[in-house]
Amino acid sequence: MKRDIKASVAPDPLGELFEEINNIEVDYDYDGTYEALVSAVEDFVAEYYSEYDCDELEEVIHPSDGVNYIVDYEEAERYAQDVMSEEGGLVRLYYYMGDCNFASDNLYWCNGYGNLEMLTKERLESFKAEILSTIEELQ
Repeated sequence: MKRDIKASVAPDPLGELFEEINNIEVDYDYDGTYEALVSAVEDFVAEYYSEYDCDELEEVIHPSDGVNYIVDYEEAERYAQDVMSEEGGLVRLYYYMGDCNFASDNLYWCNGYGNLEMLTKERLESFKAEILSTIEELQ
């Protein structure tokens, strides 16, 4: 009787996550692409937190330093309110808002200066690449 070798090999959750992230197409549906990338990582972290050091993966999708990451409208609005009340008023708010189109966009890039920029396809590709690189480091 022949054994199915594939069936006897233990699954590789990090390899599966890598493939799942790698297969997500970065397109101009920024919200959908971002949601798919973050959801895949969050689902992995929720399931395998005790088996893997997931802190690095969490840091990629939710950075603790507050710069160089993607923010949604609600987070941008909360920060803008803080800027108005604590950090220098209208002048600081002007720089924070940058060239963002708040009427039509829901996701923005918070740059190294803590200011918002329009999210681009290239930024999303870079975000995906950073997730993949972190997964490779964990393997």
